[in-house]
Amino acid sequence: MKTIEKIRKGLPVALLGFIFLAFPGLAQAVGTNSGAIITNTVTVNYKVATVPQAPVTAVEDFAVDSKIAFTVTVDNANINVTPNSTGSDTLNIVKITATNTGNLTQNLRVTGIAEVDGFSAAGTVTYYLDDGDGVAEIGVDDAAQAMPYTFAALPEDGTGVLWAVLDVPIGALNTETFTVTPTVVSVDGADVALVDAGGNTHTAGGAVAGDVDIVIADAGLDNTESVTATYTVVTTALVMAKTVAVDATSPVPYFVPGAIVKYTVTVQNSSATVVPTDVVVTDTLPATLVLNLGSITEDGVGGVDTSAANTVTITYAAGIPVSTTYTITYLATIQ
Repeated sequence: MKTIEKIRKGLPVALLGFIFLAFPGLAQAVGTNSGAIITNTVTVNYKVATVPQAPVTAVEDFAVDSKIAFTVTVDNANINVTPNSTGSDTLNIVKITATNTGNLTQNLRVTGIAEVDGFSAAGTVTYYLDDGDGVAEIGVDDAAQAMPYTFAALPEDGTGVLWAVLDVPIGALNTETFTVTPTVVSVDGADVALVDAGGNTHTAGGAVAGDVDIVIADAGLDNTESVTATYTVVTTALVMAKTVAVDATSPVPYFVPGAIVKYTVTVQNSSATVVPTDVVVTDTLPATLVLNLGSITEDGVGGVDTSAANTVTITYAAGIPVSTTYTITYLATIQ
């Protein structure tokens, strides 16, 4: 309502009431361009001794002030990522959009992007400037961009887009986070933040260009807007165990040459939410053991056995379900 206050202070009360009643849309200058001159004429008709007299009129106008308003948003405030994922993984990309919601062309400057790295190993964010199509084409049409950066001459309702691309280290642990917080201000041609001087310039009887004042009208009324996006690591740690014992089919019950031993391998998905995929279990036996390829067993769903020579290889392409343990066994003879 700050614009209404500025109009109220600059106009005669009678004329103000007329404008509010006759032109409610103009009362708040919604969508009206900065610098536009709004003119209105009030007329009084009257009679003297029943004889109509010449109408009396009064004209007043005012200049619409510059409404400095804008937003900064992210397309996803909470993003799940996995360790060892890079910028090529679209799940690691956040779209940062600055939008001019004022009534004039503005320069919106990303003054900085605060980063808080909560990973056990350091994460890295690179920022890319969108080429204007709003589609992430990282390193192709969208080039890396250092901060700060100014989206110059954004028209009303115009937008500028940056892409924040995170590389997650392999050492990042489950539930750890990394946040990015861009801050945007409206600036002049020299990248100096605009200031609301609190003035209410009005030239009575004829508005002029010099009557246009800067009115800070962003959400916080402080010419500063920011937003935070949080990357959260969601992963699982597979737990593996391996045991060996002399098999019941062994000709001798000891670990001696000629004895048959049985290996038991368990692979557990300890997560209750994440399914690891493309799980490959490999065990290459030393030359002092000879693998019995026909003895291999596994109880997993979708397991594929491609074991050969002296190497056990079991693949679970679809992964291991949450809170599930798969068991693999195989026999070998001691040389």
